[in-house]
Amino acid sequence: MNIRMKVLVGSVKKVVDHDGNPTAEEVSMQAVFNDGGVNASWCKWTPHITFNFTVSNPKVFGEIKPGQFYYVDLVPTEKDAVI
Repeated sequence: MNIRMKVLVGSVKKVVDHDGNPTAEEVSMQAVFNDGGVNASWCKWTPHITFNFTVSNPKVFGEIKPGQFYYVDLVPTEKDAVI
């Protein structure tokens, strides 16, 4: 069974080295409360999701912005599966 979650980017914190060069972005996402029913597929009442992850690919820096909405899909896979 696949599960789709709707999330909101709450914050993006830039991480820099000692010279001020960007090295990463720390992203925090939360569940969307009034999402038109997407989160109702996995949550009966108030949804609770918190995702925190670090982006370290410079090509992606600046692409994820606070206030943006995303779908996160949970798709079962085998341990060693490659996409």
